[in-house]
Amino acid sequence: MPLKVAFLGAWHSHATMHVREAAERPEEVELMAMYDPEAEVIARNLERWAEYGLTIPVVPSQQDVLDS
Repeated sequence: MPLKVAFLGAWHSHATMHVREAAERPEEVELMAMYDPEAEVIARNLERWAEYGLTIPVVPSQQDVLDS
């Protein structure tokens, strides 16, 4: 069973490292959701992370991350 991970804020440079690790180890890590109050941060990261081939659900609130 993979470790389920979500982002509450995705602005930090380490977020890309975690996405890359999840892509390399899908049997170990599952990205459940991403929330950031800044739409620009979400758009920039989704574009940057597209190369990893993962679908990361974007949710509208912090509570939705916790509920995912």
